[in-house]
Amino acid sequence: MSNFFNEKYILQETRGLKENEFVFSNTEAVGGRSDEARRLWKYLEDRFHIARVTIPERNLPTDGAGRSMNGFKIIDVRECDSWSPHDGSGN
Repeated sequence: MSNFFNEKYILQETRGLKENEFVFSNTEAVGGRSDEARRLWKYLEDRFHIARVTIPERNLPTDGAGRSMNGFKIIDVRECDSWSPHDGSGN
């Protein structure tokens, strides 16, 4: 991260991020493809026994520009016997 005013950031420049701290740019999608988003989701999945199940595109609306939206639901894997990390299915 660059710092316009050349001052030290407390996080990342003065010290590294803790396991439970996550930093995103204002335009970065927390849904998922950046390294930081993957680290966030891994933390949540490991600590809170959750998983993301992708919502099929056919069930989702489009945005104002007609682009497909992305969606997922959060499940508690302890309560969902049918969940599989390999196929992403779950009720």
